[in-house]
Amino acid sequence: MAFLTFIIQITAATTLLLYSIRMIQGGVKRASGDNYKERMANVTSLPRSILTGMTMAIITQSSIAVTMLATAFSKNKELSFGVGLAMVIGADIGSSLLIQVLSFNLDWLMPLLMLSGGALFLKGKKSKIKQIGRILLGASLVLISLKFLREAVSPLASSDMLPFFSMILEQDHITAFIIGAGLAFVMHSSLAAILVILTLVSTNSVSFESGFSLVMGANFGSALVPLWLSRKMNGFERRIPWGNFIFRGLGASAFMISIHNHPQSLYFLQNSEEQVLVFLHIAFNLSLLLLLPLRSYLEILLEKFLGPNEQSKDVENFAQRSVFEYKMIDNPEIAYARLKREVLRMSELVKSIFEPLMIISKAPNKQQINLLVKNSSHLSDAFDMIRKFVSEISKTDLKKGDRRRLRSLIAYSTQLQRTGQIVTTNLLPRFKEIPKSGLQLSQEGENELIEIHTKLNQNLSLATNFLLDNKLNTAKLIIENKNAISKLLRTSQKKHFERVSKGVLKSIASSNLHLELLHSFRDMNGRFASNAYPSLSKADLLNDSLLID
Repeated sequence: MAFLTFIIQITAATTLLLYSIRMIQGGVKRASGDNYKERMANVTSLPRSILTGMTMAIITQSSIAVTMLATAFSKNKELSFGVGLAMVIGADIGSSLLIQVLSFNLDWLMPLLMLSGGALFLKGKKSKIKQIGRILLGASLVLISLKFLREAVSPLASSDMLPFFSMILEQDHITAFIIGAGLAFVMHSSLAAILVILTLVSTNSVSFESGFSLVMGANFGSALVPLWLSRKMNGFERRIPWGNFIFRGLGASAFMISIHNHPQSLYFLQNSEEQVLVFLHIAFNLSLLLLLPLRSYLEILLEKFLGPNEQSKDVENFAQRSVFEYKMIDNPEIAYARLKREVLRMSELVKSIFEPLMIISKAPNKQQINLLVKNSSHLSDAFDMIRKFVSEISKTDLKKGDRRRLRSLIAYSTQLQRTGQIVTTNLLPRFKEIPKSGLQLSQEGENELIEIHTKLNQNLSLATNFLLDNKLNTAKLIIENKNAISKLLRTSQKKHFERVSKGVLKSIASSNLHLELLHSFRDMNGRFASNAYPSLSKADLLNDSLLID
């Protein structure tokens, strides 16, 4: 019965720890939207990528999440392999530093975090304030879960079975390593796994030597998780998870063997065993920076091992595939459903054109520009097919309501097609001038445009969802976001002119590019939100084009 109680207590404490970490991650994502993703995708230098990875791991409480984001950006060619790998190593360092903070006795901080987080979450008027409250509540729950964990494992110190179990782990470092790897893999979090291991060591439930093997195993297991999560990607797309596994996973094995074979190297450390383990964990992740000069050789090796960049035919041909069939054109419902699917395809094409704009504005290359032109051409072809399809449907006997729905879809598809024209006509000529002129946006201007671009991208996703659910709440949110973006556009323009008047050289040199991006974003802002107006107008929720509260 005592053993069952112990299992329930330690499982409950670990579950609370995992939930707390997810709670913080959810709060960060809701508070920042896709801003952090944009900032990750805009990183090009090695030092900045390491710092970005560290920051993102501390904010999201997960180096694995950063690894998967870097993999996604690398897959879309928004991050180079070297920069992506450096970002992942930075994330591992950030996660290890976070463990150092959480290993301290922070019981005094629990009630403060709980009180302030609860007040912000329950009383906050704005969504961002509520999410900050959620993050603080999550942090307090992390501390509470660690306290529960310590209380749950403390009886182990006096257990009759403990000396036998600890002796096995102490004598068999490989078994301890495998257990640590399994713990991190099952939890999908090296942070949570290592905190559990540190708790076992601090309560004398496990010896220092066993704890060290368990921690190195957790590093190995953490490198396995991204490989598992990316298992459905093709070989080329998994370069960063494989690179991380080779550097961190195999590096953990080598580091463990090295320390166990030279224990005298630790004699100068006079801290508690728990703190020495944390120090070794940080030292190991910092040592991975020494391997970064080998990244280009590793990339060549992985390309030979994993194969070239070959997208599946389904992915390659998606943009060129139409969903139209003319067999059931006499059935208005089926015809309308197929037309809606084609407009959704146009929306996805617009997203593929719009998403990389800020990355291209910073460091354009011929391949990226050619891809934009290609997708814009697919967008125009899709629009031509929609017009032809609607022309054929219009010849059939349609009810008044069906004709109104068709007009709404053709109107929105026109707005989407115009977005592609804005990019190719207005923005691409500016982008092509950047490599020759070496033009760069000012840091302030770039941050303003990234924020606007991120919110526009979110509103485009909402507009796409509205095509599917047609809910009034979604339509209202689209217009609210549009109005907020309009305000950001005006503010950015005002700040830009202020910087120019003060003689900021980068702002003066990049003025045409900055204003062209603002003008294009302003145009797209109205077009992305255009499909929400008919439904709101029909529900009498608009007054002279303004949303009624």
